[in-house]
Amino acid sequence: MSRFPIEIEKYMSSVVVVIDPQQTLAEAVRLMRLHRIRHLPVLAHGRLVGLVSQRDVYLMESFDRTDPSQILVKEAMSSSPYTVDPEEPIDVVAREMARRKIGSALVAHGGRLLGLFTATDALQALAALVEDERVPGEEIVVEAAAKPPARKKAKRLSR
Repeated sequence: MSRFPIEIEKYMSSVVVVIDPQQTLAEAVRLMRLHRIRHLPVLAHGRLVGLVSQRDVYLMESFDRTDPSQILVKEAMSSSPYTVDPEEPIDVVAREMARRKIGSALVAHGGRLLGLFTATDALQALAALVEDERVPGEEIVVEAAAKPPARKKAKRLSR
């Protein structure tokens, strides 16, 4: 059982920019720059088929004589991106993202893309948890404060 019963959908980005696998890598780069994003889910006929990330773009561009306008997204994308249900606990998703060394998880249900959860979203969730200083779902226990011990006065040394 998860220590953090917060569902991933609470922190995911629900407005997601997507791209078709038949588009060019140059178009993917244009969309990423325009929207200031690093991950583009790839949809074919409304169905999730992959993910192209900024890392994928950098890899393709590292090859000699590579022209992004001549490479299709389907050639650069990951065809098996990490996908989770919207009810998946946030700690499980974050741990798996760290294990795989990836920057995002696609949130989908029944083959339908619902959102994207990125490392930035994970940091926002962490900040919210730390700000509250409690583990989500943890009961608050209020104890009467004990009287603080009396401070001893320091003796002044004379010269």
